[in-house]
Parts: sequence; structure tokens; C-alpha cells
Amino acid sequence: MKVASLLTPSINKHFTPQLAKAMKNHGFNLEVKTCRQGYKRTVRMSDAIVTWGVKMPQKWYDKFGIPILYLENGLICQPSGLYMDHKGWFYFSSIVDLPRLENPDTGPLEAHVRKHLGFELFQHGNPDGPIMFAHQNPRDASCRYHYPNHNKGLGIMESAIKELSERWPDQDVLIRPHPKFKPKSKAIEPEMRKLYWRPKWKIDTSPNVYETLKGCSRLVTISSTLVTEAAAMGLPVTPLGRGVWKGVDFDDRESVTDYLVKVFSRQISYHASHSEIAAHPSFRKFIHACKAATPKAR
Repeated sequence: MKVASLLTPSINKHFTPQLAKAMKNHGFNLEVKTCRQGYKRTVRMSDAIVTWGVKMPQKWYDKFGIPILYLENGLICQPSGLYMDHKGWFYFSSIVDLPRLENPDTGPLEAHVRKHLGFELFQHGNPDGPIMFAHQNPRDASCRYHYPNHNKGLGIMESAIKELSERWPDQDVLIRPHPKFKPKSKAIEPEMRKLYWRPKWKIDTSPNVYETLKGCSRLVTISSTLVTEAAAMGLPVTPLGRGVWKGVDFDDRESVTDYLVKVFSRQISYHASHSEIAAHPSFRKFIHACKAATPKAR
């Protein structure tokens, strides 16, 4: 059975060797590929795939009917780990259809938030503070595929700015540039001011986004990872796009707690050992699917 991985060079440094060892312990040899070696062809020719990042719409992956393990940046402090799921990314993640947890254990989540984000769970936010709007890279798959209100006559971020302007016309708003655009924020501001700009808006380039968020009343964005992190702070969140938060009421603490614990259950360290990978619920589902799959005729 041909099982191939299509991951990034940084992931291949540590995580992939441990992943290969976990696969080997179940009788599968992991063939390590890179996206530049022919992404679509590798997916078509393999019996199972481990892949990083959204290259194609979800329906493209689904049509092959093979086991796929999906990896992406973690949703609770990206540098601390990755998100691993056996059903899909974002809106298609396995956690969106899970029933509400009974008495969820928040201990590991609280420790992770304290260690990696530097704040206590649900202890921040200022109801009298400004709204933060998290700008994103419009090329991100989560923006391209999962922003249902996108005005097709506008660019993705322009459409989101218009929606923000219409829904919160009189609020103080901080427009937070995406980190990749932050050095160009002075160039962005004149362009932003042409796009439904309101008098109480300003560009925010403060050095620590978490410290700034602590004084905010709400986060608005299409699908930034700040959705999950702001919710962990205790802020109300309004995602304009679809995501792993399907069905979550961000104004209800029990709903948010349930969501955060589920998200954390899919997160794993970039430096995880093979035994830690093997214990991950989505890895176990993936292995089960691999064992049940029929190899392609060659």
C-alpha cells in the first residue's frame, strides 16, 4: 500500500520522521514527497495521503475516496503546534459534528494557553473597548473557499471591510494588518481609507496583538487564527467566514469551552514523539482507514 506525505520542509525536519516511525509501527512505509514533486499526481497515485495546507477545494480530495490525514498550523498559538485531522481542514474538520462534551476537562487547555499565549483562560476583554478587525492574506484558502458573504464585485478583504463598516458603523475599530503586511501598513492605510472607512477607525500596529486584544470588546475577522485565541481570552468573536467553529455560539461560555477543548484535542506539538503521534485521535482514525482500504491496482 502506497502512503505518501506532502508536507513542508520545516515539518519534515522533525515531525515527519516521527510520523513515519508511528506509521511503521502499524506496518506502513511512509513515502516522503514534497509539493514540488507533483502534488496532484502524488495524491492521484497514492492509496493514502498525509498532506499540509489546502491546495485544492475539499471536494477534490473527497473524490479519491482514500484515507487522508490533514495537517495545518495550530489554532491555539501557531508556533506551539499543528492541527491534525482525519476528515478535513477548517469547516470540514471532524470536530464540527461531534456532540457537546459533558464536563470537559479544561486543565490541559488552560496550561497550554498560560504557557504559550501568556494569559489565563477567559480572563480578558473590555466591553467598553474598541473592536479589533483582523486583516488576512486574501490568498489564504480559508478566505477564498469559506467566506460566503464575499461580494464578488470586490476583493475578499475589501468585501469584509465593507461588511464591517455596515454592521458596526459607529464603533471604535482597530484594523490589525496581517503579519505579512504589517511592514507595509503605512502604504495600506491610504488604500483602506478608500474602502468604506469610518471616522473612529485606525490601523493598529502595536507590538503585541494579545496585549492589544485584552483591551478590546470584540474580534471580527473572516477566519484568522485569532478567532480561537480571542475566544480563549474571553472576548466575543464574530467570524465572517465558515470554519472549524461551525455551530459555536461565541457569546455563550459553555459553547466556547466545548469548542476550545475540541480544538485542543486535535492540536499536537511540532516536536511530538512517535508515541504521541500514535495516540492522537485523528491519527488512530487514519490508521484504521488505511488498514481497511483496498490498494489501487498497479
